Amino acid sequence: MEIIKIRQKQIFRIPKKSAFLGIKEEIFKVVIKPNSLSNEIIGFNKDKGEYLIKIKARPEDNKANKELIKFLSNVLGKRVKIKSGFKSREKIIEAGS
Repeated sequence: MEIIKIRQKQIFRIPKKSAFLGIKEEIFKVVIKPNSLSNEIIGFNKDKGEYLIKIKARPEDNKANKELIKFLSNVLGKRVKIKSGFKSREKIIEAGS
């Protein structure tokens, strides 16, 4: 696993194929970067305990939130919903069965 530094904090790059296989929690925190070139999980901020995710959709008319839910549902293989942070880049996600 490669360690990279972003703004003096340690961020761990996660391999694409095994990105969310280590998550045991049903509720976790993410920070999204909307309007990106692709949907991908780019890392984990160990200090804040949050996953960093790029999303292709624009942050208007709830498009980025819908794309995030669809992307995480496919990656996790579970039903996903946003618990808080609908108008923020920082979101709390709940992954159910």
